[in-house]
Amino acid sequence: MKPYPILLILLVMLAACQNKPVERPVWLNPSATLVVPGKALPFSSKQGVWQATLLSFAQPLPLVVQAREGGFTVNLTSAVGIIEGPAQLYLSSKDEHIVYAVNLRNKAQSVVTAIDYRSPKTVNPDSSLAQQRTRHGIDLYRNLCPIGQKPLYFQEDELTLSPRAGTFRAIPDKEISSFYVQPGSCTQLPIQATYQPKTNSYRVLAGPLTDRYNNTVADGTQVEFVYTDGVYTHTMEAALLHGVAMVNIPADSPARYRLSASIHTTVSRTIDLVHHR
Repeated sequence: MKPYPILLILLVMLAACQNKPVERPVWLNPSATLVVPGKALPFSSKQGVWQATLLSFAQPLPLVVQAREGGFTVNLTSAVGIIEGPAQLYLSSKDEHIVYAVNLRNKAQSVVTAIDYRSPKTVNPDSSLAQQRTRHGIDLYRNLCPIGQKPLYFQEDELTLSPRAGTFRAIPDKEISSFYVQPGSCTQLPIQATYQPKTNSYRVLAGPLTDRYNNTVADGTQVEFVYTDGVYTHTMEAALLHGVAMVNIPADSPARYRLSASIHTTVSRTIDLVHHR
């Protein structure tokens, strides 16, 4: 009888011994909820060197495994706070992998920060002063927290803002929560003109311009000045600054001009530009 079959049998047996699966550890106090930071989790195990990781939906959290008599412990005290919710406690040793489904909870609630979203961020009294507000709270670890007298995670309502123009904050100490009320269009366009002998020109002023709520019309608003001598018509434009726009029109003697100003559909009265030498 040749020795090869016997040798082959011995090799197979040796390989079977080497590939013997690692005995699965036993979690001694299994719980569906893990509190962070919390006590170490004890496992009984007769063999194997195990590693542990906490897999939250946000990120993996490495854990400390410490050997003890009859097994090992998984240390959760290194984690200070986490995003709460479903997670997996993952144990591995060589090719053996064990997964426990758990829920993560923080031991203590941290400071809750109010979040206030506004839409639209900019309103104008010419159209609408209505604004939608959505509020919620988050803690230091980005967990949603109930706010208000009723335990609601989100609160939605509609507001009607004051027509006073300006920059306002939904949360007083947070610039990022700012929203804006723009001034509306002017309702009247007063103008006046004076002759300037030194420059032989007319200084024409439009303003001060306000909307129907007495807000000063926005800087940069273009005012068009139109003047005619009965034969030729000329135009000049100027931008508002602090509610006033100004142009200088040459006084070509003996020309006499008729002048008006306009912003979109708002038109001033017509005045005469005339001087006596």
